[in-house]
Amino acid sequence: MAASLSRTMEDLNGKWAVNKKLSDNPNETLALQGIPHLARSAIQMAHVTYDLVQYTKSFEGKGGGRREVAFLEVTHTASGLLRGSKDVSCVEDSPRETTDWLFGTVVVQTRWATLEEMGDPFLREGWLDEVEGKAVRVTCAKNKLRRAQESGWRVEYGPGKALR
Repeated sequence: MAASLSRTMEDLNGKWAVNKKLSDNPNETLALQGIPHLARSAIQMAHVTYDLVQYTKSFEGKGGGRREVAFLEVTHTASGLLRGSKDVSCVEDSPRETTDWLFGTVVVQTRWATLEEMGDPFLREGWLDEVEGKAVRVTCAKNKLRRAQESGWRVEYGPGKALR
């Protein structure tokens, strides 16, 4: 996906379409995540969109006072016979479980981090200049294993950065 120059990391609201000419082929990543060949083929042929709604809510903090927490709702849709899904991220660095038809149960943790605070050197490179010195939203997702013999997967990503 590519954003217009009027968009910033603080405002990602809107409907975003995956541009397959600018995007890497997801087949290898999906295969590593255990997605069956037929589903991967359908995803590659589908027109995929993301409807993003970003907002903040005010909560009563421990010991009084109010605090603002950022949320991001993403509705994934795809053409064809693929079902969509909806994910709501609360950006406060707390793990939460989510389940969908494609990835199963996944533990997701989203936080704000500067580029210097990101653990993996790959995640610190290739950002737009506007991100320098600012915190960006970083999400870590790890599948919850159903059986001990499963190998599992983990992905860490941020908007505006390639998936690894």
